[in-house]
Amino acid sequence: MHRYRRPTRPSGSRHRAGFLILAAALWPVLPAAAEEPEAPAAESAAGDIDLLTDHQRGILDDALTRIEEAALRDDSAFLDEVSELLSTYPRLADPIARHAMEMRPSLMPGIMGILDDQAPPEPSEAPPSADRPSWWQGGIPGTDREEAREEPAEQPEAVRIAERAEEEGAPAQRNWSVGVGYGYQHLSVRERHGSESTRLRAHGPTLDLQYAVSEHASVGIAHLHSEQLSTSGSHFKEHDPERWSATDLTVRFGREFRERGPRAYMGAGLHYERLERADGDTLTGTGFHLLGGGGYAWERIELRLEASARSVDRDLVPDDYRGSRSSSLLASATLRGRF
Repeated sequence: MHRYRRPTRPSGSRHRAGFLILAAALWPVLPAAAEEPEAPAAESAAGDIDLLTDHQRGILDDALTRIEEAALRDDSAFLDEVSELLSTYPRLADPIARHAMEMRPSLMPGIMGILDDQAPPEPSEAPPSADRPSWWQGGIPGTDREEAREEPAEQPEAVRIAERAEEEGAPAQRNWSVGVGYGYQHLSVRERHGSESTRLRAHGPTLDLQYAVSEHASVGIAHLHSEQLSTSGSHFKEHDPERWSATDLTVRFGREFRERGPRAYMGAGLHYERLERADGDTLTGTGFHLLGGGGYAWERIELRLEASARSVDRDLVPDDYRGSRSSSLLASATLRGRF
């Protein structure tokens, strides 16, 4: 009786046949899948700006603002700013370079040269998607994995310049000044049709207060008090004078009354003078004067020299000298404090 025998097959022949059938079924699909473009990485700013994090968008906005401000400067400064931004933020090189070329198309070769010198960025972990917990992205809570630290957004250059200017501050303007010094006054009365004359010389300390209304105008009051008097002529023959005082109200016009440095000015004003004699009699008079002076001011102190030509009141002239020629001159030097 003939018995059927199962043909012997080498081991693994079934598996090889299955692989061949599967390869034949997938062969039309494989070329189409190979031709599909690669999706951009989530961390690549060149792929899609919408995939950037909020922090990266803030940094990109600041970088684009700095490029727009640098476009107002010369070519060298613009390329330096672009080079600094590309080296600081290599992952944002594509949008930064495109914006720079749009702002200054004539510098496109220089920008491309900067891009060629930039090293490719190191790979980093993709940010976790919103629908997965953070530990699902490749980490277990409690591990020693370093967390990414956000870089502080750099401020635009215009803001930095403004902050530096505020820190340095403008020079202080000092409106008030108080001065102490020494003054000398000479008063002379001469007969118009004769040789008779009388003179009064007084010198003593002065006190002066002044306020600068603006850079070019100031108003001040000064007082001279003297007990050091010398006279000549017949007017003071019987009763020598004991005290002399003069108070001036003056408006000055010049430059840089509030700032440091040299200064020169002219002025005009009114004065009140008082003469006390040994017999108890007191003579007073008022008048106007013209003034000129100058000096130098430092931060807190100031030195001034002034001279004024003054009118002489009739009450200070003896009756015998009516119709005579009279003159008065006052000179003073003061050291002032500014505040």
